[in-house]
Amino acid sequence: MSSAGEIVGETFELPTEILEEIFSHLTIDPLCNARSTCRRWKTIVDAKQSLVEKLNFTFRCTKPRILDTDYQPELADVPIRSAILSLVEIVEIDAWWPPLGSGLTTLRLFNCKVALARLMDMLRHTPNLVNLTLKSLEYTSLECAAPDFQLDRLEKLRIKEDSMFEVLIPICPKLKRLFLESYYSEDSKDSMCCKLIKNVRLTLEELDFTLSEYGNQYLFGINELQAKSEPIFPNLKRMDILFHDEILMESDGISIAPYLKAMPLLEELCIYTSHCVELDGLFATNLKKLTLVDFYSNDLDSLAAGAPKLRELQLDGGGVPWWGDIFEVIDKIPTLRCLEVSGPEPISSEQPCLTNARPNNLEVLSLLNN
Repeated sequence: MSSAGEIVGETFELPTEILEEIFSHLTIDPLCNARSTCRRWKTIVDAKQSLVEKLNFTFRCTKPRILDTDYQPELADVPIRSAILSLVEIVEIDAWWPPLGSGLTTLRLFNCKVALARLMDMLRHTPNLVNLTLKSLEYTSLECAAPDFQLDRLEKLRIKEDSMFEVLIPICPKLKRLFLESYYSEDSKDSMCCKLIKNVRLTLEELDFTLSEYGNQYLFGINELQAKSEPIFPNLKRMDILFHDEILMESDGISIAPYLKAMPLLEELCIYTSHCVELDGLFATNLKKLTLVDFYSNDLDSLAAGAPKLRELQLDGGGVPWWGDIFEVIDKIPTLRCLEVSGPEPISSEQPCLTNARPNNLEVLSLLNN
C-alpha cells in the first residue's frame, strides 16, 4: 500500500479530449490564462481551431507607414488568425510576412499601396486563408507573372479592385461567397469579372454583383429573355443583384423567371432595378426571402403560386402597388411571416383599414411612406 506521501507525490494528467471540452466552456480571459499555464495546455489550445477562433487575436497595421525589410511587427505569443492592413505602403514582405501569413484565415486590405506582384507574393504565403477582402488599393505596378499556386481553402472574397480579376481566376477555385462592389464599365474588366464568377459558379452559395449586358449573356446565356435550360449556379442560396441600366433598355421590363431557373436552390433574392419587374412565370420552390428595390410591378399574384415557401417580402421603391392589392396577394401566401413595404403613395381613408386587412399569418408588418 502506498503511503500518504507517495500519493501526494504522484501526478495525474487529464486526457487531451477532456481538457478540450473544459476549455471550450471558458470565455476569452480565462482561456488565455489557461493557455499560459503550461506548455501542454498551450499546445492543446493552439491545436484546436475552435479554441483559437474563440481567442480571435487580430494583427492590425493601420498607421501610415512603409512596410519594407526594416519593418518588425509586434506579435504577441498567440496564434494570429486575422490581419488588417490599412493606409500602408507594402514594399517588401520577405522579412516579416511569411511567418504571419502562414497562420491567417482572414486577411483584409484597405487603402494600401502595393505592387500587384507583391500582393500575389503575400497571398502565396497564406495557404490557410478562408476570408479575403481587398478594397481601394493603389497599385504601384500592374506587372505580375501568372500565379502558380491556389488558395484551396478560400471561401469568401470581397473585392473592389478590377485589376485583380485576371490573376484571381486561377487561384480561387472553390469560392462560396463572392461580393463584387463595383460596376466595371470597361469591356475587358467586365469580361474578367464575369470569368471569375463563371469559374466558381459550381461552388458559389452567395453572390453580390452588378449585372451588365455582357454578363447577362455570358453568365446566364439570356438573349431576348431566353435562359439556358441547365442550372448555371446549382448551389447558390443567396443573391444580391443590381441590374445595370443598359440591360433591356428596349424592353418593357425584366422577367426574373429565367434567372431563377438558373438557381434552383436559391433561398434569398434581392433585386435592385429601375425597370419593371415581371414576376409572371416565376417558379422558385426554395425561395424564402424576396427583396425588390426601386422597382415597379403589377403582377404580385405570381408570388402566390411561384414561391410556395416565401416567408419574407420586402418591397421598396417608387412602384409599390396599391395597398389593397398587396393585402389581397399576401392573403394567398400562407407561408408569409414578414412584410415590409415602402412606397411614395400615402395610406388614405379610401384604402383598406390596416387593422382589418392584416392577414393572420403575418408576424411582422411594416408600411412606410417615402
